Parts: sequence; C-alpha cells; structure tokens
Amino acid sequence: MQVAAVWEALGDVRMRLGDYLGAETAYRSSRKSFPGGPVEQARLIQKEAVVPLRIGRYPQALRRLSQALRTLEDVEGDGAAAQRARLFGWYASVLQHQKRPRAAIEWCQKTHEEAKTTGARDAVAQADFILDWAYVALGRREDAVYSARAIEIYEELGDFDRLAWVLNNLGGYVYLDGRWDEALELAARAREAFRKIGDEGHTTIATLNIAEVRSDQGRFEEAEPDLRTVLDIRRASGIPFEIAEAASVLGRHLARVGEFAEARSLLEEARELHAAGADEVELLSTDTRLVECLVLEGSHTEALALAAEALERAEATPGVSVIVANLHRLRGWALMQAGALEPAAEALGESLRLARLEDENFGIRSADYELGLTLAAIVRLRGLTGEPATELEAERDKSFARLGVVSVPEPPLPE
Repeated sequence: MQVAAVWEALGDVRMRLGDYLGAETAYRSSRKSFPGGPVEQARLIQKEAVVPLRIGRYPQALRRLSQALRTLEDVEGDGAAAQRARLFGWYASVLQHQKRPRAAIEWCQKTHEEAKTTGARDAVAQADFILDWAYVALGRREDAVYSARAIEIYEELGDFDRLAWVLNNLGGYVYLDGRWDEALELAARAREAFRKIGDEGHTTIATLNIAEVRSDQGRFEEAEPDLRTVLDIRRASGIPFEIAEAASVLGRHLARVGEFAEARSLLEEARELHAAGADEVELLSTDTRLVECLVLEGSHTEALALAAEALERAEATPGVSVIVANLHRLRGWALMQAGALEPAAEALGESLRLARLEDENFGIRSADYELGLTLAAIVRLRGLTGEPATELEAERDKSFARLGVVSVPEPPLPE
C-alpha cells in the first residue's frame, strides 16, 4: 500500500514538472503494486489517461478511460458510481480536445446523471467546465452558464489545478465577448492558481493568453518578453502542438513590430508542426498570420497567393468564419499594395460583411477586433479614392476603445 502511494505521489510530481512519460510510468507502477479493488484501480487508470491527454494523444487517452470503465462493469455502490462519473467527465474532456463538442456534451450529461446521488462534486465541476467549452465551440454562448458553479466547487475543494483550467477558459469566453479587461483578470487568476501548485508548464497557457491580448492591444513592449519566455519553456517541454501555438503567436507579434525574418521563421515552424498534427483550424490560423506578415512586409504577390490557397481550404473547414474575414481583409491590403483598388474594395467589403455576420449570428463580440481592423483598412482605402469615411472612422475608434487597443500596425502602401 505504501509503495503504491509513493509511486502515485511521484507521478503527481512528475505531472507538475511536465515529465509526462515519467508520470505515466509512475502511475502504472502504482496501479500494479496496489492491492485495492476495482474502484481504486479505475481511479489510477484515470490518472494514466490524463497523461496522453496532456500531450495530445487523444485516442490513447480514450482507450485508457474505456479500460477504466470496463474495470467498473457490474460494480455497484456509491464509490463505483462516483468514479464512473469522474471517468465520464474525463471522457468528455478528451472528446472536446478532439473538437467533438456534441459528443462531449452527451458525456457531460452522463456525468451529471451518474453523479447525482454520489456526492462526486469534482465530477460535476469537470462536466460543467467541459459543457461551457463545448457550447462556446458550437456558437451557443448563451448556454455556457456552468463555469461559475465549477469555480465555486473547485475553490471549496481546494483543487487549484482544475480551478486554473476553468478560470483560463472562462477568460477565453469573455475575450470572445469583447470584455478584454475581464479576460486579462481571469487569465491572471488562472496563472496564479497554476503557480500555487508549482505547475510552471501550464502557467504558460495563461501567460500566453495575457501576452496575446497585450499584443493585440498594441502594447508590444509588455507582450514580447512573456511571449519569448513561453516559447522557451515550451521548447524545453518538447510537446509539438504547444510549441506550435507559442511560435505562431510570437511570430504574429514579431511581424507587427517589423521583425519579419524571425516572424517568418517561427510561423513556418508552427505551420509544419500543425500540419504534422493534422490540426487544420490551427494550420489555417497560422497561415493567416503568415499572410499578415507578408502584407506588413509589403510582399503582396506572395501574400495574395497564400491567401487564395488558405481561403480555398477554409471553404471545407467549419467554424473558421473569423479567419475567413481576416483573410479577405489581408487580401484587401495586398490588393491596395498592388494598386488594384476596386478588387481591394470588394475584398474588404466581404471581410466587413463576414465580421458583422459573426456578431449577428452569435450575439457576441467574437469578431470585434477583426471588425475594427477591417474598418481601419477601408478608411485607408477611402483615403486613396477620395471617398468620405467619417462614420467608419467613428465606428473603428469605438471598437478599438472598447477593447483597449492603443495602436495597430498598418501595412505599407506605395507612394
């Protein structure tokens, strides 16, 4: 019993340090040396399943969770029911990471049903966390009302690990609502919760979110040190999709401040990693940032070619309307650089239509930043054509003021 407890504690420590494969070995050793019954065996298999979840091996995580559920087949009692509820919640988590929100919602509902009479409040909180994430992914922001209860439960339980994840995701939701100051506060709380348990690896998630908002706001000197630190830490951890995310965000930032060579290098690295992981949404996002880098650099021919290719792929990819709006805006800038003002107006008009449609469809400010950027581009175009733009300037300024944006980079245009 004591040997098993030591192995499990070692696994917990290794998880905090980001040594996931070492943690998996420790958890497996704990399970093999533990003489407990099926409930305890299932609990330890659950811990093993979290390891492949953390490193993006989702099918393996689901197999582990299925193994744990089989361990509890025909096992009765509140203990078994509570553990089943926890496993259902983690199953939902993996499905959501796989971008399968409808399936995740079904498993969250199973979690709530199983946890009703068992007192497994941690399972309820896990389901609440995933439910909101899934609803937001489906564009059903009005249904995402469960995070507050999850936060309350995790605070009562003193579970700072799960609390940090909920706070971080909630920050993302209010970011989509255009409440950037609140998003920064929630990300800071998430970062502090991760630090309380010594989880520096996952602290980078909240730090990256904070730095990305600062970069979007034009507070470049505040953003860059954190962006570089996050990438350094993630390179040390060696998890490809985490490195890709950090490289992509830093690459976009560096393009904004004119460091084009390093920006291109990081964005190319990120797109290769996303392509290897078959993550089309993140690949499209990174390609869009590469187009932005090219436009800011003034390489309009290359930008137009990449934008056309990315738009073609985006037609077959659901849930990327903001990316498509961004691509049309960047095409508009590139066409202005080429002197093709009429096609530029068409591209910017489509970008504006999509940005407004995003808000109309979902009732949230998810496209607010892109809307402001598109309005800024149209104002610049009208300056070239001699058309009035007073109303658009006012809307642009209002949009940016609401988000705390102090400056945005503007692509160069020929004299």
